[in-house]
Parts: sequence; C-alpha cells; structure tokens
Amino acid sequence: MTENGLLLPENMQHPLFSNCWGERLTRAGILNILSTYVRMARAADPTLIPENISCHSLRHSRTMHLVQAGVNLVYIRDILGHENVQTTEIYAGLTQN
Repeated sequence: MTENGLLLPENMQHPLFSNCWGERLTRAGILNILSTYVRMARAADPTLIPENISCHSLRHSRTMHLVQAGVNLVYIRDILGHENVQTTEIYAGLTQN
C-alpha cells in the first residue's frame, strides 16, 4: 500500500486491487485473471485444477479453510459480508460431515 501510494489521503477511496485503468476489479476481471492462471496450472498438470472453478469456488474454499482452522464465525461473517451469522453457519455444518 505504501509502495503504490494507497495510504495518501487523496487515494483513500482508491481500490486496493484495481484493473489496468485504476478502477476496481469487476467479477469479470477477476474471472479473467483466474482463467489465465487455471490454463497455466492445467498446462503444467491437467489434474491440478477441478473442471468447474469460479470466483465463488475460491471464496467458498477459503471460507472452509477458515472454519476448519477454528476462526470464529462472527469474523468469517464479517469477511464474507453476510448480514446474519446463520448464513455463515452453513459452512460450519459442511465441515462436520
């Protein structure tokens, strides 16, 4: 953040992760980046990446790791932007099977 000047007062509203125009990344932009690296990984080892992968699958996987690591569901709820912790509890239930 220091290197990119994001801590300067005039840049406080600038997105942390931006596209080539300095705007916030869109879902399509993230999917484009993800697709690039999925192709590279599959070229190295075709079995490395599941057939169906999306931005949401990355979000879900990271959430499952946090739940398995014992992170409090209230914190996970805040990270995910869920309004209600009961929505986040779905992930906790998935890890108990």
